[in-house]
Amino acid sequence: MFKCKCPNAKLSDNTLVLSLPDAITPVVWVMDMNSEGTFIIKVENSEDGYYVLQKISTKGKSEDIAFYKKRSKAINAMSVITHAMDGDTKHSILNFIKTAFYIAIILTILGLGYIFHKPATSFFTTIWNRPSATQTVGSPDTKPSSAPVIEKTNTDAVGIPMSADDFLKNKTNRLPF
Repeated sequence: MFKCKCPNAKLSDNTLVLSLPDAITPVVWVMDMNSEGTFIIKVENSEDGYYVLQKISTKGKSEDIAFYKKRSKAINAMSVITHAMDGDTKHSILNFIKTAFYIAIILTILGLGYIFHKPATSFFTTIWNRPSATQTVGSPDTKPSSAPVIEKTNTDAVGIPMSADDFLKNKTNRLPF
């Protein structure tokens, strides 16, 4: 099976783990990001003709990480470190975009509910508050003659509630259409 001798870096819990199997001497390098602070990664020419991947701290202390015969491989290892450092930022940006998308969907649903709330409320209010045929409109303290009464006049009228038995008694054997 083909195994890639490619450099690999991963940032996990503020620890940078760097695997460099393509270096002259393959190395796995671990660095605690909390204790290191700010640092520089660079590629330098050595006196032996090799290319050295170095970490330089803010205090100026230089630490050799790996040696390469080709400059392109050393620069590739440096770019792998850079991508690992940016990877955590990309992950948090993607989480932010995902969360913002869900919030936008919820706000859209709530906005549509608010827009359609007024017509739906007035529609259902008129249906639910419609007086029935036997309901007396007015207060119970008033005289029956002064309160208007809606009487049942036409049993075939649409919208007047009636029992199924009354409906079937009043219908002759005809089809409704």
